[in-house]
Amino acid sequence: LLPWLDTSRVRSMRYRPIARQFFVIFAVVCFALGWCGGQNPGRILFKVAPFSATMNWVTGGQVTERSIRATSESEWQQAADAAVAELRSQGAGMTAVTREGATSGRITGVIGGNQQTRVVSGDTSELLEEHITEVKQEVGPATPFFAVERSSPARFTVTNFSLLLTFYYFLFFLVILPVLGLRERPERVPDTIAKPVTQGAS
Repeated sequence: LLPWLDTSRVRSMRYRPIARQFFVIFAVVCFALGWCGGQNPGRILFKVAPFSATMNWVTGGQVTERSIRATSESEWQQAADAAVAELRSQGAGMTAVTREGATSGRITGVIGGNQQTRVVSGDTSELLEEHITEVKQEVGPATPFFAVERSSPARFTVTNFSLLLTFYYFLFFLVILPVLGLRERPERVPDTIAKPVTQGAS
């Protein structure tokens, strides 16, 4: 099927400079696809910013803990939100909900105390988690729990790169070759050995 996708009357890329450029790109794409196949799909090639997280906790406050019961599994979120709102109204600066079953769980809140905030960052998500763990170990039992808000930057991974390369791979065969064969004006092709032979025979 592939030979019929090239609609040019001249098959040799030697006399088709534009087609030759697209073919060189195609060869590079094939090499890059092979490289992508040997990499971790989630490997980050570049990103616009580091991974970051904002950690909040309260020290020196009064810790209160209560149970949460919902009448049904579908009403769990509503019951949890109501428990959080109740603790907030009593002055809790931070709350954490732990679900223990389909309709049951516990809520922990810290009333009063001093709220602390720290921002940590890392070049990779694994390094960010290490920094978060370091802060938790540093603070230790001074707080019952942490509120962590992670932020992932826009990034370009091996998967994104391979998708882009695959797009050009099929574009070359299905669009570039058929259209370029109709639009490109090839260079003059030298006479073949058949022409002088046939002229001499006549």
